[in-house]
Amino acid sequence: MSETPIGIVVTRNEWGPLLVEEVEGTYCDCGLYAVIVNPASPELIRPVAIAPDQSIFWFVDAPGSTAERAAQRVKLAIDHIITGFSMPMLLSFVTKRKHLPIEVLVAQCRSALERGNICG
Repeated sequence: MSETPIGIVVTRNEWGPLLVEEVEGTYCDCGLYAVIVNPASPELIRPVAIAPDQSIFWFVDAPGSTAERAAQRVKLAIDHIITGFSMPMLLSFVTKRKHLPIEVLVAQCRSALERGNICG
């Protein structure tokens, strides 16, 4: 399996791509992408440019949301869905994704929700 995960922000509106654009302005090769899902037809396609063994962190706005349901449909066993996210969390993910084991990164992102949305 590829050791460096990528992150995909899934939202129903433009704020997800705006957050990703801000992160890209700070970090080159950040490994973070954005997708807007249509609530009327919440279908996602797993990006074809991603290797089959590439782990994806799907960042979605809330449990049970349209974005989460769409991500659940394309999620593989090596993927992780993180519900609730913020700019600090995304920046932390980007800076740590190449240095931490995936299991540690998952745990830090999930526990970040209890600590103000900052991974680590």
